[in-house]
Amino acid sequence: ACYAKGCTYLLAGDSDSGKTVIALTALAEACLSKNFDDYALIHDNSEKKPVMDLMHFFGQETAKRVRSICSASLEDFYFNLDDCTAKGPCIFVEDSMDALAPKADVDHYKASRRAYKKGEEGAGSYGTAKAKLNSSHMRLAANMLRKNGSILILLAQTRDKIGAGYWEREKRTRGGGRALKFYSSIELWSAVKKE
Repeated sequence: ACYAKGCTYLLAGDSDSGKTVIALTALAEACLSKNFDDYALIHDNSEKKPVMDLMHFFGQETAKRVRSICSASLEDFYFNLDDCTAKGPCIFVEDSMDALAPKADVDHYKASRRAYKKGEEGAGSYGTAKAKLNSSHMRLAANMLRKNGSILILLAQTRDKIGAGYWEREKRTRGGGRALKFYSSIELWSAVKKE
């Protein structure tokens, strides 16, 4: 397999470019390899999208072994990952980082809503809570993965760079902060082919 044990992989790409299929294929391939017989296989469907029929596309063994969960927040994802790695090695697919809001963003939203209802102006936010949380928690997650050979596959959506000038080669980026790239062994980008 192309995924080394104890590492994190970041799959960033456009909508409908196959990120989920790539990640689920990794779980299906793990079902075929004796090297992963003792691994828990987790698909964290935080986007709450309908998941393809695993039995139809990947077979009975994959449908039987892959456990689907749904983290409600960024903190929830890290705690679920911690719980899984504490029980033993796993391959954990987070689908996707963009669907996870940190508790600080949820609290800010609620405060802004309360202020709006009172006719007041809510406090501003720099929107850095996700990047800060990833910076502190990815370091801990990387240590957990290395300890027992677990694999983490993170999915992320592309975004247009705001204010990207004609001199900038790359007009796309992804959210979540620099820690996602720093702690990933590979950052793979996918795109929909234009005819």
